[in-house]
Amino acid sequence: MDAFGVDIIKNCRTGRATAVDVDIFANNITDPVQLYDLENILSKFRRTKHTIYTMDSTHYAVVRAFLEFKQEDRLLEILENRLLYGIFPDYYSMNMLLDRYIEDKNYRDAARVASLMMLQEDFEHPLFSRLALYACHMDSGNPKDEPVVEAIDEQEDEDDDDDVIIKRVGWIKNPYFDDHFDLKDHQLKLGKTLMMLGRLYFNDSIVGHSYELIGWGLYKKWDQGLELLEQLLNSEEKPAIFQEALERFQAALDCIEEDDKGTKIDIVERFTEASKKLSGAGKVSDEDLNACVEKLVEKDTLHKLEPADIAAQQELFIQWEEARKAKLEQQIEEYMKQERIRVIRSKKEYITKREELFSFFDSEDRIKIVLDEERQRVERKLRHRFQKKRPEADEFDLADRLGKV
Repeated sequence: MDAFGVDIIKNCRTGRATAVDVDIFANNITDPVQLYDLENILSKFRRTKHTIYTMDSTHYAVVRAFLEFKQEDRLLEILENRLLYGIFPDYYSMNMLLDRYIEDKNYRDAARVASLMMLQEDFEHPLFSRLALYACHMDSGNPKDEPVVEAIDEQEDEDDDDDVIIKRVGWIKNPYFDDHFDLKDHQLKLGKTLMMLGRLYFNDSIVGHSYELIGWGLYKKWDQGLELLEQLLNSEEKPAIFQEALERFQAALDCIEEDDKGTKIDIVERFTEASKKLSGAGKVSDEDLNACVEKLVEKDTLHKLEPADIAAQQELFIQWEEARKAKLEQQIEEYMKQERIRVIRSKKEYITKREELFSFFDSEDRIKIVLDEERQRVERKLRHRFQKKRPEADEFDLADRLGKV
């Protein structure tokens, strides 16, 4: 496999690498050292024109290989850098990764995995959505301070305005902020993930409303959160939201910048009024939100969803194997076709040379003419290259100048 990986890297440079080659390599990782080759292959293959033909089984194989050798951190970096590596896992791959992080109680990275699907705006899978909600719930309850690397760099640049250093970058980012793919702050991505989970999958339920409100708070979209509370006031659903969700949104209001005191006071007043009306209408539940979420991910609940997932994945394995076999046969046939063309051209060239040799005396005059024309062409080319650029000075003009001196 090592020699095969080297061949794939060489073919990436020449543009001859194919998606089925990368897929076969990714599905046959037997040593953790080969993961470095796989990472290198993915980045180089991403830059070729054949990257659009990447097979679905490749994404699954990459996740499976890194998980097998407990390289979750490197895998997460690859998944988050989709522009460089082009790996877009499916639900089954994400479920494996979420399960590993949740078992290790690494809820921060589990929430980062959930955020990847938030970028795709896809929470239709019931098992993944439950695991993602649990991971985000546990992470939102345990906020951690993250190192601010970019802010330090910007501060250093401001202090050294006189020393301007120009650095080469791979590509220039547009100044436009799309509030989606451009999100870098973990809390903002966590908030948007919770908001979308509550709105898209757990919609029209007390759980969905609660986490949508919590998400709007972490996402710092105060007006949207207040609009949700107003909608719940006009609905007939009872209870409609958990008390803990209201408390978390209220705590998030403290993040409003002090420079805009008028806006902060107005938002707090609107929230306080909406909270009182919801409580007075009996639409606020005092149940434990954590216990409610844990029920969604109980073993008995998840075991009911697993059989359908297992059957669908087994069917995918069969489809992937058939697709890989068909692509490989097609590639082999193409290689054999190119080899036959090469042999035919070689034989044709050999025959042409033999014909010229046998018919030399019959075509001697024609050959001499061709050789003479070629000789004249070369002489003209050399004469043009070495001719003097300045014309020679006139002898009389030069004598007059010397006389004047």
